[in-house]
Amino acid sequence: STDLVVKVGNGETKTFASGSTIKISDEINTLIVNAATPQAGKTGWGDLEVGALFNLVNPNVGLLKDVSWAQNWPVNFSVGAGLRFPTGQFQDVASAYRGTGRGTLDFAIRTNFDYMVRKGLAISWQNQFEVMVKKGTKGVASLLHPGTFLSSVDVTDATFDANALEYTRDFVRKGARNVGFLQVGYGFGDIDPSYNFLSTTLKYNYEFSPATYLANDVYADQSNQDGVTGSLSVDGLAMKVRVPLQFTSEYYMPISGTTVSVAANQWINSLKFFWRF
Repeated sequence: STDLVVKVGNGETKTFASGSTIKISDEINTLIVNAATPQAGKTGWGDLEVGALFNLVNPNVGLLKDVSWAQNWPVNFSVGAGLRFPTGQFQDVASAYRGTGRGTLDFAIRTNFDYMVRKGLAISWQNQFEVMVKKGTKGVASLLHPGTFLSSVDVTDATFDANALEYTRDFVRKGARNVGFLQVGYGFGDIDPSYNFLSTTLKYNYEFSPATYLANDVYADQSNQDGVTGSLSVDGLAMKVRVPLQFTSEYYMPISGTTVSVAANQWINSLKFFWRF
C-alpha cells in the first residue's frame, strides 16, 4: 500500500501514512476548526475615515436656524457621506485573528438623529450604509500551520518558513453593509459647567454585513451581530481652551449573531480631529 495525499480547500496537502487508522474526514475537520480558533486580536492604527456631515434639522444651524418656533425644539438630524481608506491591518491577518482594518476602500452614507430628553441627557440613533468602491487583497491562511500563510514554498515541508512572503488573492465585498447604534448619552456638564468636556454613553450596536470573497471563493457568508458598548469621551472643543480633538475609550461586548467568524470583546481607543468650515 502507499501513502494517501489529500488536498484541502486552500491548496495545501496533507499526507496520511499507509495503514493509518485515522479517519480522514475527522482529521480534515480538525484542521479547519484549529485554523479558525479565535486568537488574540491585533493592535495598531485602524482605517482612515474622511467625511462631511450636514445639519438638516437643528435649532441653531442648518435649515431651521432662522425659524422662530424651532428655537426650543430638542431635535437634531444630520446627513453625511465619506470614504474609509484601508490603512489598518488586514491583508496579513489570519482568519482566527481580528485585524484593525476592513481591507477595502468603502463609500458610506450616514444619518444621525438626536433627541434631548433634558439638559445633559440625550437619546441618539446613528445608521451607516456602506458599499465597496475598490477591492482589497488578503493573504490566504494556512490550515496546517494556523496563524501563518501559504507561500511560494511547500508549507508541508519541514523547512517551511512561517515568515516567508505570503501570496494573496483579491478580497471583495458583494453587497451593502448596514451598521449603527441606539444610544443613551449623558454629559457631565449637567453636574457642573466645568465638566462640559466629559461625557459617557451606553449603546446597543447592530451590524449586517454582506458576503465576502477571496477571488471567486466564498470567504464569509452574510452575517449579522449585535452587542452593547459603554464609552467615556473627552471633547477638546468643550474645554475653555478649545482644542479640535476628541478622545474616546469604549468597551464592546457581543450579545448574539449568525455566521460571525470572530465575535470577541473589544476595547477600542480613538482620537478624532475636527475641521469646521
